[in-house]
Amino acid sequence: MNSVINSRYFITGSLLIIGGCIDPYTPTVSHSNSNLLVVDGYINYTDQSALVKLSRAISLSDQTYPDESNAIVTVESSNGVTYLLTEKEKGQYKSNQMNLNVESLQKYRLHIKTQDGEEYQSDYIELKQSPPIDSITWKASPSLKGITIYANTHDTSGKTRYYQWTYTETWEYNAEYYSSYKIVGGVVVPRPTDETFFLCWNTERSSKILVESTMRLSQDVVSDFPLTFIERGSRKVSRRYYIVVQQRALTEEAYSYWQQLQKTTESLGGLFDPLPSQVIGNVHNINNSFEPVLGYFNGGSVQEKAIFIKFYDLPDYLLYYPRECTQDTMKIIDIPRYGSNTAITSSYGTPFTLGYLITSNACIDCRSQGGITTKPDFWP
Repeated sequence: MNSVINSRYFITGSLLIIGGCIDPYTPTVSHSNSNLLVVDGYINYTDQSALVKLSRAISLSDQTYPDESNAIVTVESSNGVTYLLTEKEKGQYKSNQMNLNVESLQKYRLHIKTQDGEEYQSDYIELKQSPPIDSITWKASPSLKGITIYANTHDTSGKTRYYQWTYTETWEYNAEYYSSYKIVGGVVVPRPTDETFFLCWNTERSSKILVESTMRLSQDVVSDFPLTFIERGSRKVSRRYYIVVQQRALTEEAYSYWQQLQKTTESLGGLFDPLPSQVIGNVHNINNSFEPVLGYFNGGSVQEKAIFIKFYDLPDYLLYYPRECTQDTMKIIDIPRYGSNTAITSSYGTPFTLGYLITSNACIDCRSQGGITTKPDFWP
């Protein structure tokens, strides 16, 4: 499901530039246009499902990004079959019981009735079948000091021509120190294994718009399309990194939309930055053709491929170096002065223990870097 459309679309003015200098400027916000419907919808032929996310655009002065709940959302085929989508989460409507067939040449359109009675409808779309992903590869770059991950694909029939990719990254990493002890009632005792938050996994979904066209090429081949760049020293490749890539074929109209949105957002530095203008998709208000609707409804098959990258596969100049975590000493006589949340890494002194080494809690708890200690089911 394409999740790159987000409710954080803003209606803004432009920067005031005078004499080549950029002065601080607070744009005037049009509140009348700050509640536009945002639609992110995709029919997935591969798993016979449809997922539609509805939200509202906001102005710069707002602090919340409202989902559009309690709507009636349906998908209708050109032969009159209607599928009702159920709101599984707030603003997210889904059906897993569709009967789709790319070969039948049926077209589909989205219909939305919001709780305030407004009705919206998309143009009819065709389901585009994507060719398989040939490979997901990576290359190290000494000059860029990092690695780039690439997608490779082709269509011998030459019918695809327009491609889109999304991906999900998961990486395994550890805290800088392992905590073997803790303080209980003024006494240092071994820390139970289930309280050692040393190893974590973190997951992120792609946020950039990744599209490509082969229309100008003699063959329908995409070679080394860059998906993402991982900088030297990134925690993502400190132990083991995993990326699963999804590929979709687009119609010419869908490609044009995503390319236009890509140019707009990248000129500002990111997808969720303020938009200087509205990029209108293929969804319209049935009773008010002048109302802009943001987002796009699309569909087709989804191809998927994943790879693992291990830290020892990387050249030496790209290896992860732990952040600085200073340690201090805690003498045995001083233990009663320390609390139960003291981060103890190890003991020191031979043949008798003279004290313990301590550090900050962030240095013994991998969760401080945003991850969780639950190992993913697919992890080796």
